[in-house]
Amino acid sequence: MLFFASLVVCTSIVQAASIEAPVVPDVSVWASEESLGNPSSINLQREARVLPLLRGFEWRLDIESFRALPNNCWEDLIRIANDARFMKITRSRASVALTLFANDNVWLHMMSQLAADFPGSSENAVMRRRAVDQLCETFAVARSDAVAGKMIPLLEEVDPQLRVRAAQCLQLMATESGKKALLEYKTKLERSAAESDWELEALNF
Repeated sequence: MLFFASLVVCTSIVQAASIEAPVVPDVSVWASEESLGNPSSINLQREARVLPLLRGFEWRLDIESFRALPNNCWEDLIRIANDARFMKITRSRASVALTLFANDNVWLHMMSQLAADFPGSSENAVMRRRAVDQLCETFAVARSDAVAGKMIPLLEEVDPQLRVRAAQCLQLMATESGKKALLEYKTKLERSAAESDWELEALNF
C-alpha cells in the first residue's frame, strides 16, 4: 500500500512539472547576428520588438518609441518592408518608419521602391508615389542635389500623380537644377490640354 501511495505522489510531481508555464523568450536581447548560430532566430526576436510599433487600427508613426530602439533597427524595418510574408499595410508602415533613419542603406531601399517596375500595376504606382514622398521627407535637406537628380526625370512620367509629387519635392528643396526643371515643366503644362489644369493648381503655378 505504501508503494502505491509513493507511486501516486511521484506521478503527481511529474504531471505538475509537465504543465509548468513555458519559458517566455527574452526579446529584449539585441545581439548581432554574427554572435548567434541561428540568424533566423535573432531576426524573429528583433522583429518581435519592431512589429508592435507597426500595428494598430488607428496607426501613427510613434517617433519616440522608434528612437528608443537600438540604432540598427532600420535593418529590421527594411527586412519587413521587403518581406512578402507580412501584410501589405505592415510593409508600408515599415517604409514610413524608415524616414526616421537617413543613412545609405535606407537611401538604397527607397531607390529600389522608386525604381519598382510592374507595368499596369496600381500597387506599383502607389509604391512609387509613396517612395517619392518618403525620399523627399528623409533626404531633402541632407542630400538635396541627389534627390533633385532623382525627381527631375519623374516629371516626364506617364503617371500624373507621380509627376506632381516629384514637382512638389523639387519646390520644397529649391535647388538650381530643380528650379530650371520646374520652369520647363510649367511651360509644358501651360501648352498642353485642359486636363493638365489640375497639375498647375496642385503646384500653385
